[in-house]
Amino acid sequence: MLRFFRQIRRRLLTDNKFSKYLLYAVGEILLVVIGILIALQINNWNEQSKDREIERKWLSVIHAEVTTNIQHFNEIIQFHKDSRKMCIDLLRNFSDPDRKINHVILDSLVENATAPITLNPQIGNVKSIISTGDIKYIRNDSVIQFVTMYEDALNDPTDDFNRLLGVWNSQLWPLENLYVRRINRAHSNNEWLGVDLTGVSAQSDYEAFFKDIVLENAYMLTLYEQTEIIKKEESLRDRMKSILEVINSELLLSE
Repeated sequence: MLRFFRQIRRRLLTDNKFSKYLLYAVGEILLVVIGILIALQINNWNEQSKDREIERKWLSVIHAEVTTNIQHFNEIIQFHKDSRKMCIDLLRNFSDPDRKINHVILDSLVENATAPITLNPQIGNVKSIISTGDIKYIRNDSVIQFVTMYEDALNDPTDDFNRLLGVWNSQLWPLENLYVRRINRAHSNNEWLGVDLTGVSAQSDYEAFFKDIVLENAYMLTLYEQTEIIKKEESLRDRMKSILEVINSELLLSE
């Protein structure tokens, strides 16, 4: 091919057709430039295709991780709502002079109103996309903002619950232990404890329990904190649901 073009150039120069040669040379240069531009465009397209593949991979794994966390949050939120309801039931007894003491029910309320549960969300993939720098492949601003703020957002309700746990450890549980006989609740855990305590029982002193104003205030503080924690958990869960819709749209666009 190169030999063919050289022959054409030689013939034009030999025939003293300089103007035609010049026009031919310009055309040849244009062809070379066009070829280079096409090659660059193909290379650019290949690079963009690789970038989009990396983006799809990350969007998919983040989608799976957030979906798992939403399911976990649903369980945690329901658990906290149940505990909050039991706390309210206990508080009502403090202000009810005609309350009827049912030790079995009250033992259960006391045990479960402040039952701790661990919020342990998955965040490995979100941390990886940041640490590896692959977040640069994500084009959607909403997804970028979510990923960069996700860990802090997850820590917020966790920090609140840890603060509440500190209140229970330092104030509420020591007061409960003045009146509540934990031995009765242990009966349902005989197998786990490795000892049979079925024949051992003692009644808690709920008459004195419900006259303790400091204990009542500790439950009131618990109710405030539980309410705030649930609101934050529900808000974060709703944000996770919203980002899943955005990710779904991005995955559809990239197909």
